[in-house]
Amino acid sequence: EVLPTAELSQSVFSVLQVSVLGAAVLIPAALLASTERELREHLDAVRRSAEHDEDVTTVLEAITGEMAVVVPDVPGWETAMRYQPATGHLAGDSVQVLHRLVPHPETLITIIDIAGHDAHSAVVAYGLRAHIAALWESGATLHDLVKSVNNKIVRRRTIATGVLFAVADGSQQVDFVNCGHPPPLHVRGDHSSTWART
Repeated sequence: EVLPTAELSQSVFSVLQVSVLGAAVLIPAALLASTERELREHLDAVRRSAEHDEDVTTVLEAITGEMAVVVPDVPGWETAMRYQPATGHLAGDSVQVLHRLVPHPETLITIIDIAGHDAHSAVVAYGLRAHIAALWESGATLHDLVKSVNNKIVRRRTIATGVLFAVADGSQQVDFVNCGHPPPLHVRGDHSSTWART
């Protein structure tokens, strides 16, 4: 029988000690690496969310700014407007005033109400404003403009009501189209009347 020497026992004990301590160190290191990876992923997600929120805020501010109502200066007419979303900052409503010089000086006033009270309705209304402005500035007639707007709304698979007025500078005559909207109210002196739907 050979008994282990003190040196051999000490060596085996040292190897076991290093192995146990190494395992104890490796487990927390792996846990640390996993936790660090999870934290990094969480921070990246938070950063992306913050950037997304900032982008959304920028877009909403831009749309809100573009939807701001400017009281029109229509020669020979007094006009006043009040525009306020029922809820939130955005609405599916649009009040727009456009003036053009060709084919003759003329002002267009549009009141459009897209179905819904959410951001989607506001974005559709915003796109419709750009569409109307481009057509009006290119010289489209009121008839052609309304036909094009109707087609665009149908393509967007939504519904809308609206009233569009065209007034030539210095004229007392108004060309208008009412597309299912409540009738406009015309006030002249002490007398007021509603204009029937077209």
